[in-house]
Amino acid sequence: MKSNFTLQLFFLLLFFLATPCILLGENPNTPELDKEKVKKASEVKDADLKKDDKPSEKEAKPHPEAEFAERMKSFEKIVKAEVYATKLTSGKKTQLQAMVVEAYRQNKLKPLWADSVDVADVNKALVKLLELHAFEEPVLTFTPKPDPSYSEEKPVSHDDFLVTLSVAETSLLLKQGPDSVSEWPNWSFGDDPAIESTNAHWNNITERFGKAAAGSKSPQKVAKAFVPQNRIYQQIFKEMRNADPAAEAPELTVTKLVKVGRKFEQAPELAKFMVGEGYLAEERVIDEPVEESAEEEAEREDETAESNSSPEESEDDVEKSEEEEEEIKPGINEGIYTKELSDAVKDFQKMNGLQADGILGPKTAERISDSDEEEAKALLINLHRARRFPDNPGETFLHANIPSGEVYGFSAGEETIRMRIVFGKNKLGQRTPVFRDKMEQVVFRPYWNLPYSIAVGEGNYSNTDYLSRNGFQIISNTGRQLPLTVNSLEMVRSRKSFIRQEGGTNNALGNVKFLFPNKHAVYFHDTPYKHYFKNSYRAQSHGCVRLEKPEEMANWVLSNYEEWDSGKISSAIKGKRQEVNLYKTIPVYITYFTALPDATKDDKIGFYKDIYNYDRPDAIVDAPGPRPNPIALSVPEPEKPTSIFSLFRRKDKEKSDSSRSTAAPTSRRASPFSKTRR
Repeated sequence: MKSNFTLQLFFLLLFFLATPCILLGENPNTPELDKEKVKKASEVKDADLKKDDKPSEKEAKPHPEAEFAERMKSFEKIVKAEVYATKLTSGKKTQLQAMVVEAYRQNKLKPLWADSVDVADVNKALVKLLELHAFEEPVLTFTPKPDPSYSEEKPVSHDDFLVTLSVAETSLLLKQGPDSVSEWPNWSFGDDPAIESTNAHWNNITERFGKAAAGSKSPQKVAKAFVPQNRIYQQIFKEMRNADPAAEAPELTVTKLVKVGRKFEQAPELAKFMVGEGYLAEERVIDEPVEESAEEEAEREDETAESNSSPEESEDDVEKSEEEEEEIKPGINEGIYTKELSDAVKDFQKMNGLQADGILGPKTAERISDSDEEEAKALLINLHRARRFPDNPGETFLHANIPSGEVYGFSAGEETIRMRIVFGKNKLGQRTPVFRDKMEQVVFRPYWNLPYSIAVGEGNYSNTDYLSRNGFQIISNTGRQLPLTVNSLEMVRSRKSFIRQEGGTNNALGNVKFLFPNKHAVYFHDTPYKHYFKNSYRAQSHGCVRLEKPEEMANWVLSNYEEWDSGKISSAIKGKRQEVNLYKTIPVYITYFTALPDATKDDKIGFYKDIYNYDRPDAIVDAPGPRPNPIALSVPEPEKPTSIFSLFRRKDKEKSDSSRSTAAPTSRRASPFSKTRR
């Protein structure tokens, strides 16, 4: 036992003696290391560490892209300080800042214009460009001025910077118009058929300006690139340029209707106006006799003398001349309202939203007399509106214009379909909104799902008898048909169900509708109320657009679909409900132009009534309507509960009444318990 303990103590002592050697990396069985070698190795190691700590020449210089990004950040602050010191609107400040920064980014932060550029001269040229495009007394924000805070160490000169700001401001004005023009709040901007968000559109404008400015040394050329190129803008601009300021409309006095063949003293004045406006060919008007000069009068007298010296006319010649005189009928210059003049007036009425019957009445005369001032105003307003229409509306598209009350279909740049429309009433919440979208579906024999405002705000739709007679159903939000009861109507009011009209001849949407899904729930559709299309004033719907010729529109929309010929479309209109999804959507534009070029009349400008009063400077377009005021439901009164004893008394009374009915009738008051009273 003792030997074992001694042995354990020995090994423990040995372990403690060996531990320092292991920790210090020394081997007691090896010779001592050479101190000189260790010292040299240590010096080499220290040198390597110092070498690693010293940065290389490549790493000492910053990366070019990182350096450029830092310079752009600094320059962006300079641009922001300059732009935000102005009184421009916050939105325009943001846009200008982005455009200018992008221009210098594209040009690698180098000057954009020539060294000798003069800010004042450039601004004068830009102002002239704005005046040419109907801006009245334009004033640019960024004028030449010394700026002590702008040092020459900046990447570009102050003049170069100011010119870029002026060009950006001019480009923006040419693109979107002055702030005084009422906005289309639901309109999606963009220069191509695709519907873009406002942010995406302005990003495109920013990038486009940057590339244009970086690739040109001419400030005017860059700004001109932002003049709208769409057909509507270009034709209105052309009309304004070609307007004759000296031409004046006649002051017509019309107290009663003037029809063909009637006497109208101002016919020559009216004819001259119609010729000037392009509604009447000049050769159709016989010139007034003019006063002769002295020489011409002498020649005529000589000719008369010669004719007098000639042999006398025969009786046949005299009769012939008399017949010729009888054939000469008085015309325009004799103060007659001729067929030619009536046709010209009819065309004028068409192009001005009037009843086109060719009859000259007080309304037409007033429109003619006021045409100069009214047309100049309309051209100016609608030129600015036309800036919003895309330069490339699409290969095939539909354009519905509210004031003209028509929809136009274009294919490959040509108008290929046109028809009248009925649009929203001039009431808040019922006006047809101005917006753009894409047609995606055609539905034959459609349902009509009543909008909530109509379902609860109009009396007929709160009457179960009316709903039953006209094919209406009440559908729960889960799709289950509910009975036509007051309780079901209460569910409609709480938005737990809705009212739907089955497809058919009496359906309010007619036999076909054309869907371009949007937040306004507006679409094109047929209608059983065809008589409205005969009127010149057609603001009669709740906001949707009714089509005069829906079957013709269906053939136009489906013209590229081989499986949908005219025969099949005609059968679908008379058949069962059917949905057709379009594999190629069609852009749809619903606009408000009171002056619009007519593609069928060589793009002559038509002028139309300002139905919604949007031409006023303070107009609020697409203002929301009031919340619907639900009409009280007529709930039938429940019968009063009666006791069993009253029932027995009623039967006894009926027996006594029947026994007396065999006697001679006598004048008496009806019993409160009689069947007729119940």
